This record gives sequence, structure tokens and C-alpha cells, in this order.
Amino acid sequence: MEASHCFSPSVGCDQTGLILPVAEYGRSEGIAITGGYVYRGADLSFLSGRYLYGDYGSGKIWSLVDGGGGSYTPVIPPKNNGVQK
Repeated sequence: MEASHCFSPSVGCDQTGLILPVAEYGRSEGIAITGGYVYRGADLSFLSGRYLYGDYGSGKIWSLVDGGGGSYTPVIPPKNNGVQK
């Protein structure tokens, strides 16, 4: 599997027992998700409750936004959302 897509074979692969990702993005956006955690801090309230992770190939930092009903959307958070440090 490559995210939620069959890799080898390219179709009809056995997904029995697998837990598929809740979100994914294409190769034009990045190539390798690295690490991640849910932000629970108070300093950057606009990130509170979001899962944060990085893409090794692109260097982008992403967050998952809860779309409700078990769906999540990957977004690149604003650099500081107006927060001055």
C-alpha cells in the first residue's frame, strides 16, 4: 500500500487487517510524512487540537483539520496567524 492506494499489485491488493490513513496528499505536495503529534499548547491557539506533521521531501509543515464525520483535510498552517513571539 502507498497511503490508501494499492502499490504492488497496482489494483486489487489485499487490505485485510490494514488501517488506512485518515488523510493523504499527492506527490506534487510532498513525498514523505515524518512524525507528528496533536498540538495542545496555549500559545498558538489556532493550532490547538490539530495533528501537526512534516514532509521530509518538501520541508512543509502540515496540520490536519477535522472535517467532522471522520474526515480530515491536510492544510499548511499560516506562518504565525498574527501571533508575535
